[in-house]
Amino acid sequence: MVKSGEVTWVNPNEHPKSVKPCARSGHTITCMQEKAIVFGGCGIEDEAAAVFNDTHMLHITDGYRWEKVDAMGDVP
Repeated sequence: MVKSGEVTWVNPNEHPKSVKPCARSGHTITCMQEKAIVFGGCGIEDEAAAVFNDTHMLHITDGYRWEKVDAMGDVP
């Protein structure tokens, strides 16, 4: 989180009911109003390299609550 007048990282307390995504790189993130949407990326799953095709939403104003989103439609 960036505060006005200073640049510093703050580790917010996450919502207790969060289902956060695993660590990844090469993903996209889109911020919209009070939400951030994370899609895809690469990382490690079950001790092996993995390519993710999942979508997660961070509800910023709801105590930093993560939610896995069941997206519909064609796979990008």
